[in-house]
Amino acid sequence: MSHPPNPSARLAAVRPTGPGSPGSGSRRPRRTSLLRRIFRWTGLAALVLVGAAALIYIADCAAFYLRGKPQQQITVSRYMAAPLKGNKTELFFEGTEPVACAVTMFPQAGMQPCWYLRRHPILADPL
Repeated sequence: MSHPPNPSARLAAVRPTGPGSPGSGSRRPRRTSLLRRIFRWTGLAALVLVGAAALIYIADCAAFYLRGKPQQQITVSRYMAAPLKGNKTELFFEGTEPVACAVTMFPQAGMQPCWYLRRHPILADPL
């Protein structure tokens, strides 16, 4: 005489078991997927920002060289900075002089941008 199959064995084979399965009593926390999405979007945003900055710098450099390295002269006050005891510094005035600057957004060809020299007309050279 054959025995009828075990009904619980048949249900176990049909019903998935493990974490996150219905009826198992424990659900996988959704924080891991949320954190993954946050990190993915943060990484993507950082990549886009770095790419945009690189494209802006390349466009600025190309415009600088295509326009024939445009320069201007800005008059700046030059000081000599001498270190003293106690983390102090003394400044000695050396005079004013015109300094060549690049008409760009970023430093090009070893020259500061003109907008930067207009905002910072005092140069302090270390001793």
